[in-house]
Amino acid sequence: GGSIRYEGKSRNITKGKKSSFTNRIYVKLGVLAYLQKKYDKSVDYYLKLDISNWSTNVINPILNEPLSITGAKDLIAVSIWRAQGAEAAIKALQKIKDPEKLTEDDIWPKLRMAQILMDQNPELASRITDEIIYMAQGKGWRRLEYAATVMQGYTQIYRKEFRRSTIELTKSRGILNIENQFFATEFIRNFGF
Repeated sequence: GGSIRYEGKSRNITKGKKSSFTNRIYVKLGVLAYLQKKYDKSVDYYLKLDISNWSTNVINPILNEPLSITGAKDLIAVSIWRAQGAEAAIKALQKIKDPEKLTEDDIWPKLRMAQILMDQNPELASRITDEIIYMAQGKGWRRLEYAATVMQGYTQIYRKEFRRSTIELTKSRGILNIENQFFATEFIRNFGF
């Protein structure tokens, strides 16, 4: 038949490899449910992730790159935002603790917070986004700088600062280098713009 059988092999698979495999499946199922607008189901899949046995084999299905624990928490927060509202998502994002030495990956949840706050409090979202832009510029984190600059462009629309919005969106076009060009469309799709 067409079914796959693992005759006795499951005993040979270490817990880490097995949880890495199930984590990859739950991430894909969570993203699929989200894309089908089944946000509660997406959250359910994400809550089955085994964070204690995380692996670089877990791939972000949207960006097709290794998914960090912080990146997974960001995906979860977006599903929570859609399923349970902005307040629940902000609480979930605030639980992500910053490590001693910040990496680019650690800042993404703050950008997601700015996105969630954008329509309710565009002033605060703008301040958060500005901080992220300056940090990203200082560290040479082009993807984060690009994403924050695009976000700032949208935030300015909410603030009715249309001229500044045009400046930010135009400025964003020159940030990514050639090897990161693909990221522009993926980011816009990932953040729902």
